[in-house]
Amino acid sequence: MPGTLVDLLRQRSADAADRPALTFVREGQREATTWTYAQLIAHAAATAEKLATHRLPQGSRVLVLHPPGPAFLAAFFGCV
Repeated sequence: MPGTLVDLLRQRSADAADRPALTFVREGQREATTWTYAQLIAHAAATAEKLATHRLPQGSRVLVLHPPGPAFLAAFFGCV
């Protein structure tokens, strides 16, 4: 059983990498953006790597200022 949200994301990515993890539809639009678990974890890992270059102490807080959409969720997972 996964202990954290990140553990759960990693497990889902390992078990079902090509399955849709999220679908985002902007208000007033018909087209949706869908990311697979593999895409979500790849974007989250990229955010985590960028944060790691700042060498913040573990447990530091990060303010995520991002418009609604898949990239926000990736940034959130990258922070945690």
